Amino acid sequence: MTHNTEFIVELETVHAGDPWHGANTMHILSRVPFSLVNTRHDVYNHTIAELLRHMIVWKTFVIRMLDGDTDYRIELNTDQDWPPTNIVTQDEWASLIKEFDDVHHELVDSVRTFSHAKLDEHVGFRPFTYRFLLHGITHHEIYHGGQIALLTKVLG
Repeated sequence: MTHNTEFIVELETVHAGDPWHGANTMHILSRVPFSLVNTRHDVYNHTIAELLRHMIVWKTFVIRMLDGDTDYRIELNTDQDWPPTNIVTQDEWASLIKEFDDVHHELVDSVRTFSHAKLDEHVGFRPFTYRFLLHGITHHEIYHGGQIALLTKVLG
């Protein structure tokens, strides 16, 4: 099994498979009542919809890096990193979930075609490698998926 295959298995497992840590992200999202997607908890800065949009932003970032656009930047803690997101209808919520799922599949395709030989190269001018980036995007999904699960429980 190549490292690219291992990354794909890891990404797919966390996204819609059977991860060791509990529910996958798509299952977590399927259990979010529409009434909660824009609700802001007193001690938490972001809504469930904002968390999901943020996850899309960073999966897109990784796709761009893998596809060679290493000059692309996201300014942390800005609207670029956390786009304002207000979901008005259930159809908009379903569309956001579909966008998340679609960008996930696009990421998997980018990983599949990425040169295994480049995994230990630095990502452009950044101080980290492609291998670190791919592990990081999986951790990112687990982390924010857990936040979504927790917010669903606390707000529900």
